[in-house]
Amino acid sequence: MLEGNNFTRNKLKPYRLLVPLLPFLGGAALLIGTNEANAAGWENVVLNKPATSSGYSQPYEPGKAVDGSCEPTSRWYQASNGEKWIQVDLRDWYIVDRYGVAGMGILYGWQDQRDPYSFRLQTSSDGSNWVTVDAVQNNGSSNFEKSIAPVTTRYLRLYIDQGNARNNQWASIMEFAAYGERLPVPQAPGHFTGTKNGNTVELSWDAVPYATSYKVIRDSVTLYTGNLTQFIDTSALPPGEALYTVQAVNAKGESTPSEVKVNILTDAERVAQAKAALALGFAPGDTADLVSQKLTLPLAGLNDTTVGWSSDTPDVITNEGGCHTPALRFG
Repeated sequence: MLEGNNFTRNKLKPYRLLVPLLPFLGGAALLIGTNEANAAGWENVVLNKPATSSGYSQPYEPGKAVDGSCEPTSRWYQASNGEKWIQVDLRDWYIVDRYGVAGMGILYGWQDQRDPYSFRLQTSSDGSNWVTVDAVQNNGSSNFEKSIAPVTTRYLRLYIDQGNARNNQWASIMEFAAYGERLPVPQAPGHFTGTKNGNTVELSWDAVPYATSYKVIRDSVTLYTGNLTQFIDTSALPPGEALYTVQAVNAKGESTPSEVKVNILTDAERVAQAKAALALGFAPGDTADLVSQKLTLPLAGLNDTTVGWSSDTPDVITNEGGCHTPALRFG
C-alpha cells in the first residue's frame, strides 16, 4: 500500500544490483555478477531512458550516465557553478526501492576524491515538483548503492549538493541506476458489502495492493474518495434499489468497479418491518397467555422508528403496560 508516496509490497523479492566491479581491464570496467534483479522481476528503471541535466560539458551529455556503460568517456560531466542535477523521464510509473551511483573512482587511477560527495535522490509526478526521498552526505564509495523505502514515481532526479570531496566546481557520474518494478493498475476490491442500518448504508471492502485511495459511487454520484476501506452513506436515500460501486485508485489508473445493490425501503415498508419485529417483554413467570405483572413495552424499533402504545382495554392493561388483575367474584 501507499502511505504518502511510499509503497509496501505484499512480497519483497531478493535481488542484487548489477554494478561495475573490479577488476578493470585496460581501463575498461568489467561487469560481473548475477543479474538477480531481472530474474526477480525488477529492472533498472532509468536504463536508456531520456535524461536531462542542469548542464554538461561536451561530449559528456546526461544520457551517458544511464546507458549501462562504464567506459571512461561514457559519463555525465558538468564543470560549472550553480545547480548540478541529472533527471530521468521513466516514461511510466514505477515503484523504486534501490538506487546506485557510480563515480569516476571505479576506474583505475581515478580514485582521487572524484566521486559525488553529497547528493539527494528525488521523485516527481510531473518532472517539475520534486520530493527528496533520500539524502547522502560525505560519500566515500565509488560504487554507491542503497535500499530505500519503496516509492512510486514517474520521474527521478539525482541532485548533487557537492560534486566531489574537494569542491563543488564540477560533478561527474559514470552511471546512475535505480531499481524497481512497473506500477500496475490496482485490481477491483473484493468482498464489497452494503448493509442498510436505519437511515444509513454501511459499506466495506478489502484493501487492494498498490492502491493509494478508493472511490465510492452511488447511482453515478461520487460519495467518497480516500484511503479507508469502509464508508457510511448518511445522505438522503430515495426508496428503491441503490447501486453502489467502489474502485481502487493509484497514479496508474482506476480498477474495474465492484458492485453491490441495497434495497431502500419506503416509509410505509420501514414501519411495517418495524411493527412485525416488535416483541413485548414479560416479567418472570408471565407468558402471552397469562399476564399478572407489568409488561415491558419497547419505545424504539427497527429502522430508527419510534413506538407509541395505546391499550383498547386500559382497565386491564394501561398504555404504559401496567396490569390490573380483575377481582374474583364468588357465588
